[in-house]
Amino acid sequence: MGRWVMRGWLIPIAVACLALAAPGLLRAGISSDEPAYPRPELLVSGAWLQARLQSPGMRVVDLRPRQEYDQAHIPGAVSVQPEQLVDRQHPVPGMLAPVPGLETLLGRLGITNQTRVVAYDGQGGLWAARLLWALHYLGHEQAAILNGGWARWRREGRPMGQGQSAVEPGRFVARVQPDRLATAEEVLKALQDPRVVLFDARSPAEYAGRDVRAKRGGHIPGAINVDWREHVDAEGTWSPAAEIRARLERLGITPDKRIIAYCQTGVRGAHHYVTLKLLGYPDVRVYDGSWAEWGNHPTYPVATGAMPGRQG
Repeated sequence: MGRWVMRGWLIPIAVACLALAAPGLLRAGISSDEPAYPRPELLVSGAWLQARLQSPGMRVVDLRPRQEYDQAHIPGAVSVQPEQLVDRQHPVPGMLAPVPGLETLLGRLGITNQTRVVAYDGQGGLWAARLLWALHYLGHEQAAILNGGWARWRREGRPMGQGQSAVEPGRFVARVQPDRLATAEEVLKALQDPRVVLFDARSPAEYAGRDVRAKRGGHIPGAINVDWREHVDAEGTWSPAAEIRARLERLGITPDKRIIAYCQTGVRGAHHYVTLKLLGYPDVRVYDGSWAEWGNHPTYPVATGAMPGRQG
């Protein structure tokens, strides 16, 4: 009799120990081979996703070119083209589409305010990150990126589907979070504020002003440059948390500061946003206008040259 009682206690004790030891694993379902992050729910592994492809309330979003989606995609995934997230009427190229249009798009994809969204692409997580940031801006936190994207999914030999996935339309209502986005006016105010870090996600050549993609080349004065590709491998799998954190803290990019990420059109900046959120940084924003706005404005200040201690 005593042995049966002991066994009855062992099960809840074991579950409690697991919860204390690995809350992220229980919350996000990320497989144990993934590096630990303070916000692990923002990334999912292929194993985790494959086991849940038929789960109700889940929507997988493929952000690759449509022709690639038509050839093969994750079973049940819906296709979203990057230009569908862009305001084509805005004078600054690449700006996020207006909120009503995004609400309509998400509803058409069967995404409601209760849907768990998993995004992937074939470009190292760039457009998946842009979608995740957009969802956060719209007040939808139930969103994650497939770590390693399509490249890793294929390499691991996971199932593929073809043809357009049938979805039942839903209703998505935005709850806009203004503190996820920064405007040019906010960036101007931040130039002299030591509590704010301007975080440039472009290449060192763009930052230095050698690769010019606007009327003027260079960077926002005082900005710190880390190419977004330094955070991921060739497939788009994020580096371990400790490695990324050490790199950022050496540059003074610490969680106690407000971080405003930017690039050319806010896509690489959104990748920085995801990376910092993975590490638990509380106040991270994307300057949506980025260099497409700043570099083309006649009076916004511009600096050139490599970062101190860095060639290029």
